[in-house]
Amino acid sequence: MNDSIEIEYYEDSPQERIEELESQLRLLTEKLAFAVDKANDLEQQLRRSQPRPPSPTPSTASSTTNTTPPAKGRFGIWTRRPSSPRADVELVRLPQVNIVPPTPERNQNGSRAPSREKGLPRVPDLLHELDEERRMRCVAETALAQLQGEVEELSASLFSEANNLVSSSNQQLHHTQSVLQSTTQQLTTTSATLTATQAELLATGIDLAREREKSKRLEERFGDMEKRDVERRERIEALEKAVERVGRVRGLVRANFSA
Repeated sequence: MNDSIEIEYYEDSPQERIEELESQLRLLTEKLAFAVDKANDLEQQLRRSQPRPPSPTPSTASSTTNTTPPAKGRFGIWTRRPSSPRADVELVRLPQVNIVPPTPERNQNGSRAPSREKGLPRVPDLLHELDEERRMRCVAETALAQLQGEVEELSASLFSEANNLVSSSNQQLHHTQSVLQSTTQQLTTTSATLTATQAELLATGIDLAREREKSKRLEERFGDMEKRDVERRERIEALEKAVERVGRVRGLVRANFSA
């Protein structure tokens, strides 16, 4: 297990950043669970490595009963639900426990008796590993709290941006509705004006048809008058020719009588 936890920062969109933070939260949760399991294993190894104490006297037993809390393990584990709605992760808090290595017993000859069985790890090594696990757990909890803070900040930022977008969209929609209403009124007015103009054009068309009909009739009458004028001119010319003939005949008659 590494001594530190690296937190990578990306300049991506808030949604991608939240997904990255959630994956890091899951990783830290797994590391914390592993640390707790390892701490429990170390506790069991410490219990097995410690020699059994001699049977206590009644006074010692009573004093031990009064001063020693109920045996429920050396480590107490509490879980806390994070405030962020996105992170379904529990922080595992493990209080510090001061474990004093037992004093090895001496036999009758004054030599130290074997304090542990062969194959079991030494108490200092176990204590060192336990301290390492505690330190790594503190680092992981710090990184996890930092990630949760960033997730909360990004969530608040996203909600703020969403609210701003919704407000801006509502304003644009209201403005668009106002423009649409004004345009609808203008279209209604234009449609009424167009209808009135069409009615006027229709009336004007009817008047034009009547005028054309009158003009046609006048043209027909003018044609008839021209025809009559031509006929009159022809009649006048015929009469003039007849008068000339009569004058000639009279002249001939007068000439004959005078002779």
